[in-house]
Amino acid sequence: MMTRDGGKNRDQIEFTSLDELVPEDHLVRKLENAIDWRFIYERKNSRTMKNPNRPTLSIHGGIPD
Repeated sequence: MMTRDGGKNRDQIEFTSLDELVPEDHLVRKLENAIDWRFIYERKNSRTMKNPNRPTLSIHGGIPD
């Protein structure tokens, strides 16, 4: 329900990062520290080299490289 002063805070912007949202003891952080994820980049690069004309998807959000 809208009130008279309900629209006053609409022009505020808040910046946050995933580091602020994910607790320190979360499983995702433990996995990040325990696994060397470079093999994903190496595998992606080796596949790109085999067929350079094929567009690839970025592993960062699905945006083409």
